Parts: sequence; C-alpha cells; structure tokens
Amino acid sequence: MKSGLACALTAFAEAISIAGEKRALPKTPVVFIGTVDEEDFMRGVEAAVKDGWVSKEDYILDTEPTDGQIQVAHKGRTWFELDIEGITAHASNPWKGADAIAAMAEVISFIRKSIGKCPPHEDLGISTVTFGQITGGYRPYVVPDSCKVWIDMRLTPPTDTAAACRIVEEAVREAEKEIPGIKGSYIITGDRPYVEKDPDSLLLRELKYVCSQVTGRPVTVGSFNGYTDTAVIAGTIGARNCMSYGPGSLELAHKPNEYVPYEDVCRCRRVLAGLAKLRWSAEEGLFLPFKDKYDIL
Repeated sequence: MKSGLACALTAFAEAISIAGEKRALPKTPVVFIGTVDEEDFMRGVEAAVKDGWVSKEDYILDTEPTDGQIQVAHKGRTWFELDIEGITAHASNPWKGADAIAAMAEVISFIRKSIGKCPPHEDLGISTVTFGQITGGYRPYVVPDSCKVWIDMRLTPPTDTAAACRIVEEAVREAEKEIPGIKGSYIITGDRPYVEKDPDSLLLRELKYVCSQVTGRPVTVGSFNGYTDTAVIAGTIGARNCMSYGPGSLELAHKPNEYVPYEDVCRCRRVLAGLAKLRWSAEEGLFLPFKDKYDIL
C-alpha cells in the first residue's frame, strides 16, 4: 500500500500544480482518506461513512494492487465464528462423550461442499470458503467437549449472507444427527455485500480513457477478489463510482518479500495524475460530450 499511497499523493501534487497555474481551486474538492483496520473489520472506513466524509455522488478510487486492471466489482465477504459444544469423556470410553472436533469435521465438510455447489457469477466467478482458524480439545486422551472455527466466505450473486446462514445451519443439524449429544451455534462477525459492476459509471469511463492514453492499449475491466474500503462505501451507501486501480499484484500480497515493480508505480502515477487533469478539464466544460455519452474503448 505504500506504493499506492505514493501514487495517490502524486495525483494530489498534480492537482495542486494545476491550481497554482490557474490561481483557483477546483469546484469539486479532492479528498484523501487514510483509513485504519482495512485488513480486519474495516472500522476506519465505516467511521468515514458514518461521519459523512463520502456521498453517493462522489468519485471514489482506492489504490489496491490490481494487476494493471480497473477492478470494479467485489465478492461479498461473510465471516462466521462457529462453536460446537460436546461432552467430555475419557478417550478409552468415547461412547460416553460427544466428540466436538469430530462434529466440527462434519460441519466443515458439509459447508465446503455446499459452497462449491453455489452458482457462479459471470463477472465475479465462484463463491469460496476458507476455514482460517480452529481451536478445540484439551488433551489427546480426552474426548473434546468444545471446538471453534473461524470461517471466511467470499460470495457471488445470487449467494448472499442469508443463503450462507442457511448452509451453516443445515451443516450443524447434520452434524448433530451424526454425533449425538453435540450442539452447534454461530455468530456473524462480518457481513459485507457483493458489489456488481456498473457499466454506466462515469468514473469508469474516464479512468478507462486515461489508462488507454497512458499505456497505449485497452485496459481490462475486472473484479477484485478481496474486499476493499471502497467496496464498503459502495455496499453501504450505494455509490456508483467506486473502484480499485493501483500498482502491483494481489497475488503477492501477504506473502514473504512482497514487492511492487517500479514500472507499475510509474504507470499508476501517470494514470492518476492524468485523471486529475481530466477531472479539472471536465469542470471547465471541455469534456461535456464525454460525460454524457462518450464511451471510449
């Protein structure tokens, strides 16, 4: 994100330079919002939305790594904490207990297979599930009376959080049949709706135009596999002009020795600076046909 931050600040410098040349400020404010907690519960951007820092009419762009694409759609992200309560017993007499870990294995298998059967989406692809963390048991010779798993689902239309809850509830019911004596429960710790592409977005049109001018070739419009602060804004207030465009590759994120090629930083810097120039020209009425009907590429 340091590379994306550098590109964003360069776009600010370009806007300041234009303001100096014109001895005037733009009619539409240019705002930088640096949020906290993006990798976890996204409380920073939630506070920004609550405090009115963004509106449905704003152009909102984050600089997440997008592999040279403009990424305009996001899978939904639903998080569960799921608990299985069993009955403890000595491992030599397992029939006197109820194995919470064995029951959780049944739950996990059912959920994984059920998510795999969900219909794919033409832009966002397939829904996925990851069981990122699990705890349970006490000692190897004791039937475990508790097990907890943290679940991350990335959901594509039409599968949403309500559908995911039905899958989890059915998984628990099946496990309770398979392992008599256990009880299952869950809470939702994250509920982010999917965001679909808006082909009529003005920001998308302008960003496509600038990208083609900077790179000399058409730019791919795709979807972002993760969930960004921009997606939170789009999903919360229904803003249409929300998307991601930044240097680097998401495939390298959260890995040892992650890096961003210098050429990527230069490309993104030129695109964002060009977008700042285009926005200013549009305010002066130089791109009105473009705003109304021009669809580059």
